[in-house]
Amino acid sequence: MRKDSSKVWRNTRKNLFNIKIHFIFLTKYKGNVLNQEILDKLNCIFKKICEQMKSELILFEGKNDYIHLLVLMNPTISISVFAGKLKGTSSHLIVKEFKEQLEGKVLDK
Repeated sequence: MRKDSSKVWRNTRKNLFNIKIHFIFLTKYKGNVLNQEILDKLNCIFKKICEQMKSELILFEGKNDYIHLLVLMNPTISISVFAGKLKGTSSHLIVKEFKEQLEGKVLDK
């Protein structure tokens, strides 16, 4: 999913901003952990989190053991809080839904 966001400026009541953050998340034990079904679910989860935090997911790409996100962030949210929300919520929901698939790969180590 790619959007042309190079000229997108957003505003709050007092600010005009165009803050893009590139996140790279790796799996705990590098290996074939993320399949297409899990990646699709993660894309939906990250979109919802971005909407909740008044930000926009510009790019989502993933492979077997990593995920790249490009996010147009709201300046009122700190990067560490945003990253923590992305990681915590997505991890919880993925383990809850795909526990059987992940048991031998991540959860038992």
